[in-house]
Amino acid sequence: MCGRWDEKETERICLHIFCGDKKREKIFENFRSIVDKRRRILYNNGKSKKGEIVVSEEKKKRRDIIEIIVIIVLCAIMAVLDFLPIKYTSDEVKNGLISDTVPLIIGTVAVIWLMIRGKTGLFGRPTKLWFLIPCLLVAVDNFPFPSYFAGKSQLLYTDVDKWLWFAGFCIFVGVFEECVFRGIVFPLLAGCFSSDKKGLIKTFFISSVIFGGMHLFNIFAGAGIGPTLLQVGYSTLIGGLCAFALMKTKNILFPAFVHGLYDFCGLMLPKLGSGAIFDTPTVILMAVVGISVGIFVLYSVWRYPEEERIELYKRLGFGIKVLPEQKKSVSVQTDRIPVLQSVTFSH
Repeated sequence: MCGRWDEKETERICLHIFCGDKKREKIFENFRSIVDKRRRILYNNGKSKKGEIVVSEEKKKRRDIIEIIVIIVLCAIMAVLDFLPIKYTSDEVKNGLISDTVPLIIGTVAVIWLMIRGKTGLFGRPTKLWFLIPCLLVAVDNFPFPSYFAGKSQLLYTDVDKWLWFAGFCIFVGVFEECVFRGIVFPLLAGCFSSDKKGLIKTFFISSVIFGGMHLFNIFAGAGIGPTLLQVGYSTLIGGLCAFALMKTKNILFPAFVHGLYDFCGLMLPKLGSGAIFDTPTVILMAVVGISVGIFVLYSVWRYPEEERIELYKRLGFGIKVLPEQKKSVSVQTDRIPVLQSVTFSH
């Protein structure tokens, strides 16, 4: 059936259906003309009564191809800017910050555009914001407070422009990486598993491992094997923390904020300071905070409420069907449709 039938029109047809043959034939002709008109509005390239232009399938495909090409070009520009030694200013520290930030700006635009085109719901109204408190605690604890207050490390620069570029760099790192790993990879993984609690837990762990594993590429940038493996392990934990922030807030901007704050506190001394960063008291404090918050996160993921899971899958771009016999237990059956497709929700 094409479109939704008008109730008054249906009533009029039902009243006249028992009339004579001539009237009945006339009614059926009107019925067919209206259906044909609806079909033209829905599937043709013409205009509806309200003047709304209906885009054909060919135009949609052409537009999608153009958008894919634009995204590929943006990613290529990002890669080129990341590897080419472009000199923006004579100040080496500031030039390094700008060189790191500009490619991230371009990549962030491409990824957000891709998410919006995929009709994601992860930019909607946030929920359960108080669950961000333990996440923010870990992020702030990434700054080596014991080492800094003991005088073992210090900040060297007070220039406002350097700090602004550094803050911008951390912000775009957080937004870009979270949009990629929690905005695209997380929903795609969710579509590969069932929509029950076990499927969500698998998505939680595997997305975190993928995020941590991506840091293995630092070896090709000249990093040592030992430090790289340590970073992979710690990044996996941070990936789980950001995935938890997404599951609770259901808005991609909040795990991006946690991620950016974590990088801001952790990279402040390496980028704008000097000295010993990870002394024994600092490592102990980070371990205590990390383990405590990690236990809380794992427990919260295991006890993740059914209602929140239904809402999360809707935000991720899945059609949720609540089975009649399972409404009391709020169990769900999910049509496995990736986030990059348009979805109609059914209850």
